[in-house]
Amino acid sequence: MPTAWSVALAAAVELCDPQIDYSQYTIIMIYPYDWPGMGEGGFFIGATLVTDEGQLPYCSIGYISPTPRTVVHELEHCIALPHAHSLKCEGYVYGSNCTHIEYGDSFDVMGLSNGHNNCAYKEMMGWVNPTKVTNGTYTLSMLEYRWSPNDVQCLALDVDSNYNYATSNMRCDKLYLEYRKQVGFDKQLPIPTNGGLALHCMSTVTNQSPYRRSWLLDCTPWSQDSDQLVIIGRTCDTNTGY
Repeated sequence: MPTAWSVALAAAVELCDPQIDYSQYTIIMIYPYDWPGMGEGGFFIGATLVTDEGQLPYCSIGYISPTPRTVVHELEHCIALPHAHSLKCEGYVYGSNCTHIEYGDSFDVMGLSNGHNNCAYKEMMGWVNPTKVTNGTYTLSMLEYRWSPNDVQCLALDVDSNYNYATSNMRCDKLYLEYRKQVGFDKQLPIPTNGGLALHCMSTVTNQSPYRRSWLLDCTPWSQDSDQLVIIGRTCDTNTGY
């Protein structure tokens, strides 16, 4: 028995079909305004919709009073980005006894802010190409802008970790380092005046989840969560912090 929602979706696709070549797209995004039952903000990845060019998966998002952050957050779920997490470890940065915080990344729109995605998620989307760390010295450009093709926007380092985080049994297998500044979408974030370095760990894909996930690591584990970045002139030891 067709529902009001399925009938509305089919009608919307049929209305647009003569003007759109759906073979040029990989997903249809439906944005119903104030649809009953959608709540303050949410998304739903459905099965498929039938078009003149064949079937396509779809994702619907809806809001009652949308903010720019909520719109971007839900749209990025539709392109397969999960939440941006953090790890809270007592007295150290990274290890076996840490607490998973679901929306804990204070600098990512998939976490608690309206800021840029972290380097790991930008790599997932094909937006940046991290430099793999070997021996040497590296100069990082800011993550927010790429001024030239030779800019290094983030660094990646493979690690061997058996630590599991969250209920999905995720295991960190890569560390990412990025330089953030108060510019653009990051202008209102709690970033030091001269910028700061963010350290993330990234998970392997497991049978429990189709997503790779990132956690912001706190290089000052003994203090408040808003100072997770490494300020210029300081170092971060993944065991002890500064």
